[in-house]
Amino acid sequence: MKKSVLTSVYFLRDPETKEIRYVGISARPNYRFKCHVRGLTGPHTRAWVNSLAFRGLCPILDIECVLMNRGYAILLEVLLIELLSRMGVRLTNHTPGGDGQSPGYRVSAETRQRMRDSHKGTVISEETRKKLSIANRGQLRSSETRARISASKLGKPAAPRTPEWRAALSECGKKWSSERREKQAKKNRERVWTDEMRAAHSASQKRRYQRERESSV
Repeated sequence: MKKSVLTSVYFLRDPETKEIRYVGISARPNYRFKCHVRGLTGPHTRAWVNSLAFRGLCPILDIECVLMNRGYAILLEVLLIELLSRMGVRLTNHTPGGDGQSPGYRVSAETRQRMRDSHKGTVISEETRKKLSIANRGQLRSSETRARISASKLGKPAAPRTPEWRAALSECGKKWSSERREKQAKKNRERVWTDEMRAAHSASQKRRYQRERESSV
């Protein structure tokens, strides 16, 4: 039987507007977040992160959910990217999602079409519409403006790694509100860990430590 892998679906948000700018999945979201900030990410996301770094800021890591099935996480990532893009959210994802899957696995065109068809006619609640409207209010830019911003950044050096910037990076993704802490604690208390889940988690941790030891040699 194939072992389940706990996979997080996460957002990267603008630290000033709280606008969603990136949707991703990872079994190690905190490590993946540091990769984003260090420039080990797609070109659009890297340009956005660098623009924040020049101002001494970094993105906010927002973990939305943790799923036991990585395949479901991949499908959810694809759906979120498509839904948010249709709603006008300025995502920096340079692909439609589904890139973090196991080697050789691809979400087929037929699967993507079935996902689109299954969500046609979906009614988004007024509360959700209001939240998205507030998060993205005043953030729309014309294609000419985007082109000028892109041209102005070509050839510029990487953002300086100042002590202030490093301190901001250290704090990013660590601050949770008391409500979110309580919500996460409740989820953890209610979670039932099977022997299979424990074995999968133990194996993933061993692989992680092994990679870290090899990289430090």
